[in-house]
Amino acid sequence: MVETAPTKNESETLFETYLREHGFKEWDFEPKTEEKTRRPDYRIAFQGAPHYFEVKEFRQEDRRSLHEGSAGAFDPYAPIREKIDAAREKFREYKEYPCSIVLYNVDAPLVFLDDWTVVMGAMLGDLGYRFAVDPKLGAAVGDFTHTFTQRGKMINYKRMEPQNTTISAVVALDKFPLGQRRLNAHWRSEEKESGRKMDWSEFVKYAESLRSKSVDASEVVLRVVVFENPYSRISLPRELFTGPFDERFGPEGDNIVRCYAGGGILRVEEEEAILLG
Repeated sequence: MVETAPTKNESETLFETYLREHGFKEWDFEPKTEEKTRRPDYRIAFQGAPHYFEVKEFRQEDRRSLHEGSAGAFDPYAPIREKIDAAREKFREYKEYPCSIVLYNVDAPLVFLDDWTVVMGAMLGDLGYRFAVDPKLGAAVGDFTHTFTQRGKMINYKRMEPQNTTISAVVALDKFPLGQRRLNAHWRSEEKESGRKMDWSEFVKYAESLRSKSVDASEVVLRVVVFENPYSRISLPRELFTGPFDERFGPEGDNIVRCYAGGGILRVEEEEAILLG
């Protein structure tokens, strides 16, 4: 019996585009492994070892988990947690390998993969804030820090111990709006200098004028943002996914910090600091 080529969805096609654009050569789709019954979407060879990835996407018509809070309140973590639950089944037989989930938002308006606190919150617990209190003054002192409270998928809160330790990371596949970021910075700088708000017609003319400075509002860059699981059995190497617009968030002491930012991202942030500083 001749096997037909599997159909790939948008997120899988884009993930392959990212791999090719960043020089990955040793990878295969739905790899066959004789001793395993489940087949994750991708296997990538890196540093002489296989790394497995399950790709999931969000679409507007998939509304099941967008409102799971009390009294219908919006829960930003729910759709991401649902995908983690769905993907982890593929990794049950792969505990000896690094295994990661790749998420891509096709057109769902209430999924925020571009907010690191939401993705890490889905993994580690609802976002909260921690700050010191002076008992004599009865007031907070110093700056607050982020903390994660409950319902995270990487912690069993009944037993207060790690779970889903086979998942090395959640990887957000993203079309970074490079042109829009640069345009917004120039626009806000122009308004600040002029001391007034531009109307729409002025904004359109201004955007067109910036093309001579190679600022194109429609320019996007395909990239990934890695969110490390601090409790993973095997970590995703930090040398993997280091493109010029890639980012990575992971543990540093008791905090979650941005532990990698590519040169392209840093140049955008430097330009924004100069224009708006």
